[in-house]
Order: sequence, then C-alpha cells, then structure tokens
Amino acid sequence: MSIKKPDSNSCGCCEGLKELTPIKIENQPSLPSLQYRAGTYGTFLSSMKSRLSQDAVLSRLTNRNESDPSFAIMDAWAMALDVLTFYQERIAEEGYLRTAKERISIIELSRSIGYRLKPGVAASTQLAFELESAPGSPSSVQIDIGTRAQSIPGQDEVPQTFETIEKIEARPEWNHLELKKTAPQSIKLNLNELYLKGTNTQLQPGDAITIVGTKRETEDKSSEAWDMRIVQTVEPNPEKNQTIITWDEGLGKPSKSGRSGSLPAEKGPRIFAMRQRASLFGYNAPDFKSMPESYNGEGTSGVWKDFKIQTVDESMIDLDRVYPKVLAGSWIVLASSNQVELYKVLKIETVGRENFGLTGTVSRLTLDTNEHLDRFKLRDTVVHIQSEELYMDAVPLRDSVEIAAGFQVKVFQDKETLTPLWGDQILLDKLYMGLERGRAILVSGKRIRALVTNVGEIFQVLKAPVIDLSSGNAKIKWHLKGKDFEGFVLAGADSIVWKSAADDDEVVSEVVYIEKPPYEDENGNPTLKISQPLENTYDRSTVILFANLAHATNGESIEEVLGYGDASRPFQMFTLSRTPLTYVPSSEPRGRTSTLKILVNGIEWKEVPFLYGLGGCNQVFFTRIGEDGKTTVQFGDGITGSRLPTGAEIKAIYRIGIGLGGLVKANQISLLMTRPMGLKCVTNPGASSGAEDHEPEDQARKNAPSTVLNFGRVVSLRDYEDFALAFAGIAKARAEWIWDGEKRIVQLVVASADGRSEQSSLELRSNLREAILSSGNPYQPLRIDSYKPKRFALKAGILADSRFNGELVLGAVRESLKNAFSFQNMNIGQMIKDSDVIEVMQKVKGVLSVDLDSTTLPESIGSEELLIIDKKGIDIKEIKQ
Repeated sequence: MSIKKPDSNSCGCCEGLKELTPIKIENQPSLPSLQYRAGTYGTFLSSMKSRLSQDAVLSRLTNRNESDPSFAIMDAWAMALDVLTFYQERIAEEGYLRTAKERISIIELSRSIGYRLKPGVAASTQLAFELESAPGSPSSVQIDIGTRAQSIPGQDEVPQTFETIEKIEARPEWNHLELKKTAPQSIKLNLNELYLKGTNTQLQPGDAITIVGTKRETEDKSSEAWDMRIVQTVEPNPEKNQTIITWDEGLGKPSKSGRSGSLPAEKGPRIFAMRQRASLFGYNAPDFKSMPESYNGEGTSGVWKDFKIQTVDESMIDLDRVYPKVLAGSWIVLASSNQVELYKVLKIETVGRENFGLTGTVSRLTLDTNEHLDRFKLRDTVVHIQSEELYMDAVPLRDSVEIAAGFQVKVFQDKETLTPLWGDQILLDKLYMGLERGRAILVSGKRIRALVTNVGEIFQVLKAPVIDLSSGNAKIKWHLKGKDFEGFVLAGADSIVWKSAADDDEVVSEVVYIEKPPYEDENGNPTLKISQPLENTYDRSTVILFANLAHATNGESIEEVLGYGDASRPFQMFTLSRTPLTYVPSSEPRGRTSTLKILVNGIEWKEVPFLYGLGGCNQVFFTRIGEDGKTTVQFGDGITGSRLPTGAEIKAIYRIGIGLGGLVKANQISLLMTRPMGLKCVTNPGASSGAEDHEPEDQARKNAPSTVLNFGRVVSLRDYEDFALAFAGIAKARAEWIWDGEKRIVQLVVASADGRSEQSSLELRSNLREAILSSGNPYQPLRIDSYKPKRFALKAGILADSRFNGELVLGAVRESLKNAFSFQNMNIGQMIKDSDVIEVMQKVKGVLSVDLDSTTLPESIGSEELLIIDKKGIDIKEIKQ
C-alpha cells in the first residue's frame, strides 16, 4: 500500500515560474509545412505568469485566482498573441514554394524563378467534314479558320464547342477515300475457286464450266490453255452481288506418261457455263448381236460397221437429237473416260440420219478443228453444249505483305479476311485528284487479329510485324495483345493466320500526312504514300480514310474592346471579361500557345513572357492569370516595352474554353454551328485529346524548380523528365537509357494529363519531340512512348471496429485503395507490394485488422508500365467477429 504525498503546488501560488516563450524555431528540410510560431496561447500565458514574480512592481500581485481582472488581461493578450503568431506562421509559409498554400503565392514564387504555372490546354481533335454530292452541289468548298461545331452532350455533360484552326479546301469526292479491297481476278495454276458477277448465275453443283483463254480462242487451235471443271459448291453473296463457285481439281493439266502438262488460260480468260449435256448420234444404238438377220450387211463380228464419228475429216459431229439452243460461235466440250477436248462451233445445221438401227433428225456441228476427234467413242462420250458466258468479279485483296526486303507474309484463312493495312503506302480504289503533299488524312478502323496456331488463341496485332535478327536467324517479331497478355512473340508466317476484327473491337484512329499525292505504282494500283508508317495494323475491311479534315480545338471565339490607351499611365493593365483563356497545344518549349491577340488601333502587338530586357519601342504585352482565373493584359512603361498611345483602342481577340471538360468521344461532335454552302455534316472520327486542367498546386511545387535545374536545356535523363513534366498536357514522365540493338537511345515514356494512352497522345508526343530536339542535342536518338496501364486486383477481408458501421468502413477502404493506387498518385515504373496495399487499408479509420487473401500484383513491371488498381477488381469483405 502506498501513501500519496500531497502536491506542494496544489494551491497554484507557484504557477508560471518558467518562461516558455519565445519557442526556438527549428525546421527539418523537406517538410510540407513550417513551424514558425514564437508561442501559443498556453505558452504565452505561462510566460506572462512567470514574469509576474520577476518584475519589482508586479511581484506584489500574489493573487493567482483566474477570476482576478489582472488575469483576464493576461488571458486576452495570450489569445491575441496566439492569433498573431498563427497568421505570422501562415505568412511565413507563403514565402516558400514547398509550404505555400495559397495559389497566388505559388504563382508569384514560380514567376520569380521564371516558371509560369500551366494554365491548362484545350482539347484538340480532327473534324471530318462531309460535303453534299448531289447534282448541282459545289465541287469545292473552302472551310475557313473558325468554322464552329458543337458536341452532343451525354449524361451529366455540357455541350463543347470546337473551332477549326486551319483553312482547308474540301471536295465531295474526298468525303471518304475508299481503300483498295479487291483485286482483278486472275487465272492461275491450281486455282479451284472463282468469283462471278451477280447472284443469278443459275449454276448448281454438278454443272460444268469451261475456262478459255485468248491463246486457244484466237492464236492456236491446238493449245491446251483451257480447262473444264465440274462445280462442287455455289455460294451466292447478295450483299456483294457476286457468286463464289469452287471445284475439286485445281486448274491446269498435270504431266502424264506420254503427255506433257499445260498451264490454264492465264491470258484473256473467259468463263462459260455449259448449260446442257448431249450425246453423239449412235450412243443409244442397239447391240448389233441382238439385231435380226436383215441387218447382217451393216456389221461384222457382232459390231456395227463404222461405229464411230464418221465425219472426223470434215471436223463434224452429229448429236443425238436437235438442240436449237446451240449457236454458231459457242463452245462445246467432248468428254470421255480418258479424253477431254474443247471445240468451237463454226456452223450448225439440222440433218436427218439413218444408221446403227436408228433414224431421226439431229444437229450437225461443224467444229474449228478435228484434233483428237477420232479418239471419242460414240457410247461413252458426253458432249457439254450451250455455252453461256459468265463474268469474273473482283476478288478480295489477299496479296502477300512485304515486311522487309525478301520477307513476305501471306497467312489467310477465311474468305472474308483481307490483306492488313500497315506501312507507308496505302492502296486506293481509284486516283483521287487534287490531294496535295502535306495534307492531313485521318485513318480510322479496327486492328487486325491473328490466330497463333501453336497456341490456339486469337490476339490483336498492335503493330506491324518486323524482322528480328537477334538470334542469328531471321524471325518475325509480332506485337500482340490478348485477354491476359500483351507483348512480343517470335513466330514464323506459317504460325500466324489473319483473322478479321471482332464486332466489339475498339476503333482506333491516327492522323497521317501525304508525302506523295495519289499515283499509279508499277502494277497500276492507285497508291497514296504517307510521310510516316502507320502506327497501327488495321483490318482493311473496317478502315475509312477522311480527307476533308481540319484540325480543331475546344473553345469559343470572343472579340471585345478592352478600353483605351492612356500614355500618362505606365504598365497600363486590362482584364479580359471572359474566362478561361484558351491555350492550344504546340511544339513551343512549354507545349502551349495562347489564342489571345491584342490589336492597338488595329495593329497587332506581340505577347512576350516578360518585359525585362526589352526596349521602350517594343510593341509588346504580357499576361498574368490571377487566382480567380481571370487573365490580365499588361503593357510597358516606355522604358521596358512601349506605353499605350492615348486614346488608342485596345481590342482583344481570343477564345475561351479549356481543360478536361473538352474531352469528347469519337463521333460526338455532330452539330454544325457554321455552315458554308455545300457543307452537309461534320463529325470527329477520333476522340478529342491533349486536354489539361490548370496546373494543381502540388504539381507546380514539383515542376517550378525545373527552370533552374536545366535552364531550358535538355542534357541528362533528369532533364528529359523535368522538361516533359513542365510541358503542357504531360502529367507523368520517365526517362532511361535503352539499347535498340545498334546504339544507345533515350526512351522517354509519358502519360498525358487525361490519362489516356496509345493513339490519344500521338499529337502531344509529336509536339514534345519537336520541343526537346530544339532545346537539346538534336543528334541524340530519342524515342517517346506512351505509357501502358497495367491493372491489378485484390481480395481481402477487413475486421472493423464494432463501434463503426461495417458497410461504411468497407466503402472507405475501397475509396482509399482507388485513390492511393490511381493514375494521379502512381508513377510510371513504380512497383507496389502487398505491404503497401495492407498499409493503405490499415490506415482507414475503423479498421482493426486486414487479411489480404490474394492480389494480382506482378513481380516486376516494364519501364513503360503504370501500375494502377482495377476498380472493378476490388473484392473486400467484412470479417465477422
């Protein structure tokens, strides 16, 4: 048992014996906030109490009762000092970039080192215009800068206005450039199918067709350049107005003993359906042995006398009856078990025949030759007659594709799969005249698919295959994407089968530029050459080319008079009435260009980043964006930049609209706000991209020092990253050295501010490349890639504090996971461990313990991958106590 001693200070008479203020100010580096207070309410009050006994006059105040008026005065001053030091600390924090909380402080601190916060960038897209093609419509329409179109908003969206920023000429025939999807049909050795025009060919399985070429028809009657085949299948295709027929044995005659082979009718082929079958006169003659004795003089040895074609020398044959539909100039084919010959009918006549115990009227045909006619027996010869010409249709384009010199890829399976589209040459269905070098064309379509036969799985082909020589042997390198796989596969052409795109495959698009206007290649194919190979590998049947294409950006044009000049006022300022000012993507070092134009008495003045170092005669201005988002225009004082003349009208022409709100889906822009004569409609074949909201404070704190780290020069890997992060539209960047097999290059992986990857950032990456090359070593090989999102899922159990609502705790855990491992909070190439996931969940208020059952986190990720959580893959359940 212990006895508690009485507290000698319990009376309170000795309170305040120690001064606690001023508190010593110490701050560790890299802290997000400062400790700059000399004291707080409690420490100030304690210090004042301490001074009571130290001062000769105040020492007589021995009452320590808090109800005493003197203590009320000290309490009031302690509270006043607490408030003053609080704001003193806040003001001190605003003096440092890392600790500043107010946006205006960050703006001004950044400006002091030459950095201007990114004001945001307007979304951009390509608008495809369609012109009227009806008779009497204009053959050409000029689409001017500022042609306006608006999006149709979806749920919880507002209409977005886009305006063209370039002037183009549009023509009706350029609405959609058609690709070459078919090729003229050619007759080749071993061919066993034909595409015929129309669906009313009246062919049936078992019918005979004959293929005759120019050589047999006009040059050489003894030529074997022809074939007759029996049709096995007939497949009408009403959609394409054609019929596909097949047969078993390929065209051409193989070599046999005593007989050389022959090629089919490759030159000038014509197709004939043999509509009727006949026999030779005498085929049905009775057996001579069964005839009465009165016929003994007409045969010998039990066989009819001259039981053969008796008019061989005259090149004539008699059919078994009259066939009125057989015409002069038609073709017939005589076929027996060991002989097939083609003849042309020169003349037909009806004659009476009495022979072999038969009497009747028959058709006598005079043929163009008697070659091998004597080889046909009367009883076993079938005569295919009544030839009717059918016309060959174009066949689906299935040419082999050259990957590199000497390497061809031809891997087709079904009849619907066309040759994929890739590379820098695009085959067109015809020559489109008037298209000029440098014109933009938008290619839109779905990616081709491929069946990897040794795996048995179908993948999307992301890029054109290339030849890989790393193993010493030439192999084909395929970039494939499947359900659970994306990467490179080395496989031969015999292991890949092209497959058409699926109905639910994503439509991708890209803008290309004409290098050489449409021309005919060495094979006579209309061809369009583009400046760079296509980024994607397309299913040709899904591709559309838009040539009436104009670049447009989000925003609405405004024109207003800001006021009038006053030469007596230095640094005169005006504020734009509408916000936010639109900035558009560009290849300038900061990646953006303002749409603002200032006219002073009709003369345009130039915008500069600052006035420092400029002379008094320079007609310039600079802009500031305030904390409220309003843009202020400021002019010079006559020493650094010209003053405004008194009475001069100051007119501003600019656009408003910026940020991620301008991101619209493909084909969402369809409302024409400006409609020149002849313009029918408009759309955006691809989604808009490149948008960025104004730079948030946290990002500004990180990016602002880059101006004094690299001074606008790009040399080291860190410089590449800093330069990219300060570039408008770029949210994340990672640079590293890689080896491409021949040399060391810089790989810069970037993520656009909208979080999209692949094609959405093509224009942004192009602008970034141009800006880097102008600020760094232009001879340093550089590859800029878009990041690849890699998602992971998890399954876990949460034990919640019984004092909390379990469902609310689980919801908070899910939101915490989504936020911690979101695109905004993860970096390219950053790994996540199981412990990181547990830590995030454990920090949620109300969580007692976490049981992480499983995750799909990879053991490693690529340098271009960004690991983020799959919002649909979060499986969190409550553990019941």
